[in-house]
Amino acid sequence: MYLRNINGDVIFEGYFHTVKRAVEAAVHEHVCLDHVNLRNANLSQASLDGAQMDGACLWGANLSYADMSDVSLKNADCRNMNFQNCCLALTDGSGSDFKGSYFSQTIVTDTNLSNTKFSCPSVFSLNFQDTKTMVDAIYSHRGEVDCDLSTPPIVIHGLPKNIILMKDKLIIGTSLYDAPLQDKIFDSFLQLMNFEKSLQDNHLETTFCNLQKSLAKR
Repeated sequence: MYLRNINGDVIFEGYFHTVKRAVEAAVHEHVCLDHVNLRNANLSQASLDGAQMDGACLWGANLSYADMSDVSLKNADCRNMNFQNCCLALTDGSGSDFKGSYFSQTIVTDTNLSNTKFSCPSVFSLNFQDTKTMVDAIYSHRGEVDCDLSTPPIVIHGLPKNIILMKDKLIIGTSLYDAPLQDKIFDSFLQLMNFEKSLQDNHLETTFCNLQKSLAKR
């Protein structure tokens, strides 16, 4: 089996039954897979930790349950991929195009998502607070309107329609709105968070006092 780059040149070869096994072997042997063509490849559950895959074509590939941690995946074509339960921790995906890709339980701890592009609403299931950076990241709503995703959005579930508050846009259900009141909305959320913290602190203080009184009676 041959692994080729996007120009058709062979970059790795061997006797393997599946593309997944070939890619795993190449990664294990520290072969540079920059610009590798893995379009529509089934890499589900693949172990690709530490792979070098800058500029790779992974259009339509299945990476569900795969280990893609600490991978160099800069400027890659990652459109229409399946990242369900995939680990992208410590991966550098800067400049990559993730439009149409599906995310669910995807780990992005310390992941570089700067200058990336997304369009599938499932991206809002990611824990963006854990990412390394999201500078100049973009969410393309319905593939038509680019929204600033350079800061972690606020996502509210449990209502008749999900609410997603980004830096300059507000999504309610599937409808997109400008968010001129974003500062006030953010302030309101911060006030609620501070109020919740004060309640926790007061609860802990009360519990501690009650414990002290209980011990004093013994």
